[in-house]
Amino acid sequence: MRPRPLRSALQRRIGGRPGIGHDGVVRCRAVGCTGSLECVCEQIVDLVERLPVRSVALHLVANRIQVLHAPAHLAAPALDIPALQLLGDLDIAIAHARLLGAWPEAANGTAHWRNAAVAGAAQAQLGDLEATFASAADGSIDGNVHDLGGPLQLTGTFRLNAGSYDADATLRARDANAQVSEALRYIGEPQADGSSHLVIHGQLFKVF
Repeated sequence: MRPRPLRSALQRRIGGRPGIGHDGVVRCRAVGCTGSLECVCEQIVDLVERLPVRSVALHLVANRIQVLHAPAHLAAPALDIPALQLLGDLDIAIAHARLLGAWPEAANGTAHWRNAAVAGAAQAQLGDLEATFASAADGSIDGNVHDLGGPLQLTGTFRLNAGSYDADATLRARDANAQVSEALRYIGEPQADGSSHLVIHGQLFKVF
């Protein structure tokens, strides 16, 4: 069994055994607990440690869990763009979360794809991308994704619900960027206006 560096770091951060916060703010209780962020630290550590890389870092900052410096290629199974390799880093900041097993019943926060780029059949720098997500009244987690002004122009929405996920996005090359235009040939369905329409449906258990 490989070492559990995330759990060790978590123990150092909250003072001893996961489950007891030294300041009474961050309390990571056993799997199956209910409540807000304070009860899901251990479950998130377990989930992150099952990912097939060792470069994922979990940090507790104030009242937020942050998963920092996860390589972007971790998102490849979810995006299902086999011709392209995903480059850059994923930063995820969770302001509130409640898990049932490994499935997020409720969550809100932000995610950033820093220095987003692709390689493989096409090479392109995409800029920084941002997603925001929050729990909806029907129990799903809904989100929006957009670019932050880089070579890729992106708008889209996504939804996590009952173990599945759906996404719908429109992608364009900003200022007719030639590299991005070439990369978009491998992403989604080309549209008459030069954009690409990407529709994704998948099961989370297949991703993890």
